[in-house]
Formats: sequence, C-alpha cells, structure tokens
Amino acid sequence: MVDNPYNELNDHTFLIYLAQNDYMIDGHFLPEGERLMQIANKIKLKQMEESRAAMDRLAQLDEELGLND
Repeated sequence: MVDNPYNELNDHTFLIYLAQNDYMIDGHFLPEGERLMQIANKIKLKQMEESRAAMDRLAQLDEELGLND
C-alpha cells in the first residue's frame, strides 16, 4: 500500500502502536503487548546508543581538526 500512513512510523513507534491498539485491554497490556513494548524499548535504546556514538565520534573529529575552538 503506497499511501499507508503506518509506513511512515519508525520501528520503535510502530511496535508501540501495535501494542497499544492490538494487545491492550482496559488499560493493561496482554503478555504479547508487554513483549512488544520490551522490544520497542530495546530498539529505541540501541538507536540512542548509536546516535550517541556518532555524536561522540563527530566531536572527536572536530577536536582533531581543531574545529571546537
């Protein structure tokens, strides 16, 4: 589906969407929903770690080039 708006969601957000809409009853997650949330959180944490590593590397390169004065 070309115009499917859910294709625009990143993996983390899509899993949360699934958990909340398909695996939640009366404000509580079913076991499947809890698992989806755990996976979503792991994905988000990994993305944050990769982003932090990239920013650290850029800062290191700036320092090596003398651009952080």
